[in-house]
Amino acid sequence: MADDPNKYDRPSTPRAEYLAVAPDIQLIRDELGGTRAMHRNYRTYIPKFKSEANDRYKIRAQAATFYGGIGRSLSASVGMLFAKPPQKIDRWTPELEKHAENIDGKGTLLDVFAKRKTKDALADGFVALLVDHPVPPADVLVHAGNEDALNLRPIWSSYSRADVLSWVTEVVNAVETVVQVVLREGGSERVGAFGVQPVLRFRVCRLAMRRDPAGPADGELQMIAWWEVVEERDAGNGQVKVVRVGQPGVFRQKDGTPFDEIPLAVCYTGDTDAAFVADPPLLDLAWANLEYWQIACELRWYEKMSAYPQPTIEGELAGTGEITADNQVIKPTLSLGPTTVVQVTAGSKFYYTETSGKSFDGLRASLSAKKDEMAELGASFLAKKTRGVETAEAKRLDATAENSTLATAAQGVEDGFNEALRFHARYLGIPAEQAPTIQINRDFEGVLMDAPVMQAYVQLVNAGYPKRLVLEALQVGGRIAEDADLDALEQDWEAGLQAAADQAAMDAQAQAQQTGTRAAPPASQPPAARSVKVKRDKQGRVSRLVTVGT
Repeated sequence: MADDPNKYDRPSTPRAEYLAVAPDIQLIRDELGGTRAMHRNYRTYIPKFKSEANDRYKIRAQAATFYGGIGRSLSASVGMLFAKPPQKIDRWTPELEKHAENIDGKGTLLDVFAKRKTKDALADGFVALLVDHPVPPADVLVHAGNEDALNLRPIWSSYSRADVLSWVTEVVNAVETVVQVVLREGGSERVGAFGVQPVLRFRVCRLAMRRDPAGPADGELQMIAWWEVVEERDAGNGQVKVVRVGQPGVFRQKDGTPFDEIPLAVCYTGDTDAAFVADPPLLDLAWANLEYWQIACELRWYEKMSAYPQPTIEGELAGTGEITADNQVIKPTLSLGPTTVVQVTAGSKFYYTETSGKSFDGLRASLSAKKDEMAELGASFLAKKTRGVETAEAKRLDATAENSTLATAAQGVEDGFNEALRFHARYLGIPAEQAPTIQINRDFEGVLMDAPVMQAYVQLVNAGYPKRLVLEALQVGGRIAEDADLDALEQDWEAGLQAAADQAAMDAQAQAQQTGTRAAPPASQPPAARSVKVKRDKQGRVSRLVTVGT
């Protein structure tokens, strides 16, 4: 492509920013593909030694399976963001609710769609959402009765970062605006009676001053967003021609009014300072994961090599004295086996040589250090360091640094989806200020409410910590249903404690009667449960505790 003078007239030509980040995106995607993908692309990621035979290089480079630390981190991050479904904020009309049940025209719920596309955004740095309205049939009068049957409603399509090939921005009304973007799409066409072959197509979205093609020929010039689908086909002599597929279309509202903006929303999860440019948030982890695999391959290769002791001869093998027909002495050959005896000449030695394996310790130490590095980069669930007893609040504070990046990503995803919802509402004639919105979960307490944290809360309760606050934390952490009655649970808890205390007192009394000893004094018996009411200030913070009963 570098020698093609017409490359910038081809939709497949990506921008320089795309090419700059493409190797990083490919690394992340290959790692997410697991062992098969990494083994398939071993030449890209495992250096080849000078003069190393190709077959031996392949065996060494594929010696270890790939440890998918980045995949676990990605799945955990998505799980944290969607531990609770996205909350629908007001202004959701029945029509919008119905559309959310099939947001992409393929039967996908909005919540499920959001979760899937958030995974792409976290992996690549962003994902793009195109909101379009199908073109009504030219010979059909559209009305409320047949609108659903014709599926004339906004449909969402997603494009990964690798499919956003190029873009152009210009200042429109004092705002830097995307006026052209090329999106790569996969298609297919029939071949023969039963075959189907893939076809690469490109959707080109543009924003320009033009006359509405549905209006009069001498109509007023206006800013109109429109699109066309094209293919690149072989024109012979090494040339490529761009062919339009179907008819171009205009992005229109339900009433036919053309859009004055390209309805493409972008969910950024990494640092960005320009359109379609963002740092993949998991890139550092991807590099650490790659180095971990490289070390693992070396270690596994040398372990295999050292597993087979090498036969060694100091001196010469003893011959049999046999000669050939032309009176040449037959040179002895080494034969090995459980019933074979190796004979050497006088003063010679035969033995097996084995490696000591001491060098493996350095490789294993490197593996451990690299796993710790991955933990420090946000994948602490892979190899958590042993720590002393911590309070629940200390563990929550310790997670702040990890959560901050994820919270920023959540904000970017939320902004992108709300922008797409604004486009969706605009198609339906709903003003931007009345467009529906969603809110992505940013409360990651549920992930922290694991067994050690719950045990820490138990210790706090035993030390007098209010039970109500523990119940609230468990509810926020997803261990108690959101609609559970905390008052009833607290009463049951107090009743259970009181029953246990009463039973302990009765057991102590019975034991005293059997042994003839006095019952333990009240101070030594389990204390009776007391009910504590939490008082809060106007901001909902705990202000004081009040004992309401004994």
